[in-house]
Amino acid sequence: MAEKELPRVGATMIGNNRGRINGWTSQERVFGLCVDVEGVARKKVDGKLIPR
Repeated sequence: MAEKELPRVGATMIGNNRGRINGWTSQERVFGLCVDVEGVARKKVDGKLIPR
């Protein structure tokens, strides 16, 4: 069994659209964030978005 990977300080967990976790990356490498699914707002999004 593989050991559970621990996040680095400031790291963001990344996943795919099939519910699988792909790993961790720095916040500078995140280019998109799911904010709602079928009109239902996702939790914990406040403060993570950069206004355009």
